[in-house]
Amino acid sequence: MSQLTFTRISTRKATEICAQYPDDTDAQSLLRDESTPAAYLDLLMDQHLYTAAIRFLSHALPKHEAVGWACLCLREMGGERAGGGPVAAPAAALAATELWVREPNEDHRRACHAAAEQAGYGTPAGCAAAAAFFSGGSLGPAHLPEVPPGPTLTAQCVAGALMLAAVQREPEKSDEKYRTFLGHGIQIASGSRPI
Repeated sequence: MSQLTFTRISTRKATEICAQYPDDTDAQSLLRDESTPAAYLDLLMDQHLYTAAIRFLSHALPKHEAVGWACLCLREMGGERAGGGPVAAPAAALAATELWVREPNEDHRRACHAAAEQAGYGTPAGCAAAAAFFSGGSLGPAHLPEVPPGPTLTAQCVAGALMLAAVQREPEKSDEKYRTFLGHGIQIASGSRPI
């Protein structure tokens, strides 16, 4: 995989991406100054550090692509069940997030906030909707001064959505799910799969 070129990731050094967030010691021990994002992701996956790989790719991808990645994975997992609680709220959150991915405008971004609250931030679909809401704009009401979201909130929510989705049902199969999710993310990062 390290021979891949990640056309949708503008950063050429994995260290620049990893500087955005804390990671576990095992993942940090693999990081080298010369590591490209593809090479570092390859190492993480070879060492079965799947949650570290999910966190890394969530931060490496542009926000729009990262949220699209989460939607793709959640839909594949059975989007209408991508959360706890009533099926309607997670399905609505995923639908709102997918709409923002297709048409990333302010109205759709703000709709993701309400959808995330309905589904719950502790659900995969709620995390994905929050990721879209945190992608830009203001966290406050439109008529008040702008309150920008933190620069890594989208990535954190995407990683949360994918990690929750992997363990929510049949947690014993989480490694297989992580590998599938990462495969989709690699396709998006390399430009071979549209979001």
